[in-house]
Amino acid sequence: MVETLERIERKFARQLETFQGETSPFLAATEDLAHCLEARYREKESLRPKPYVLVLACVFVVLLGGWFTFAAWRNYKWRGFVQTLSRQPGVVVTSSGREGGHFVISGLRDPLSADPRTLLQKSGLHPQQAEFHWGAYYALDDPILQQRAVSLLKPPAGVRLAVADGILRAQGTAPDDWLASFTSRASAIPGIRDTDASQLVGASEAEFQRLARVIQSTVLEFPAGSADLPPAQAASLKLLAPQIGALLQKAQALHKSVTISIIGHSDSTGPESTNKPLSENRADGVASQLAREGVTRASLRPAGVASAKPLRPETDEAARQNNRSVTFSISAIASPKS
Repeated sequence: MVETLERIERKFARQLETFQGETSPFLAATEDLAHCLEARYREKESLRPKPYVLVLACVFVVLLGGWFTFAAWRNYKWRGFVQTLSRQPGVVVTSSGREGGHFVISGLRDPLSADPRTLLQKSGLHPQQAEFHWGAYYALDDPILQQRAVSLLKPPAGVRLAVADGILRAQGTAPDDWLASFTSRASAIPGIRDTDASQLVGASEAEFQRLARVIQSTVLEFPAGSADLPPAQAASLKLLAPQIGALLQKAQALHKSVTISIIGHSDSTGPESTNKPLSENRADGVASQLAREGVTRASLRPAGVASAKPLRPETDEAARQNNRSVTFSISAIASPKS
């Protein structure tokens, strides 16, 4: 009986693949089933009473119906798997069908695409039920291109790569040497037609920007009518000097010409004829102290603006105190490489 069922499965493989409940295509199997039933009946004729022949036939029909149902379910799952596989980036299915009792798929597959056997298991089918015949190729799907770029470029921590319409975009902070070679290496990747590094910052540039933010956020406050820093503010200036020195070193490595403006301010009390020289003296005093701490004097530009550029509206004494101060502003331009 098993041999008969296997022969029927091979003979009606195409009909089973498209089985939707219509049994008429399988009428041609009636003769094979009749012979099978007749053989079974003859085997049991001397052992069982004739009334049990009907029971045996019913059981056989039920088993046959179950087998057809299982075969239809398996073919349904198989078709669903083929559709799922066809939608995977990096996979091109050129043919699918049954050969020698196995499901067979042929096509092209990028090495970075999803593993078909893993997808097969997720579909509820056993990997041994299928055979795959793949030809290798480089896919141009964006997800595959992104995987390929990550695999070849090995972006450092802090750098994210993304591909859209064949354009590779990099974002984050990278070591200077990796950044310097990014465009040339990325352009050589098959399928990448352009690169965008506008959101990619080198480590030296990122450190330069960090130091600039620290320096420009510093405010040194003075007593009313005085150009001498209180001890606490003088200590803050002493701590600031090494950071200014580090910024100038980074600027040199980045081929930048940097000017640090030291801006002296005053509150609005008193005449401008007094406030102007007071603000200038405050700026000059800070510049001189930084020079004594080892900062290159040529990079410093002290200037006094009196009360013309207040840091805060003078609504109370705290605001006036904040305006009796020195602040910093940094400008940088690219300098010619030697």
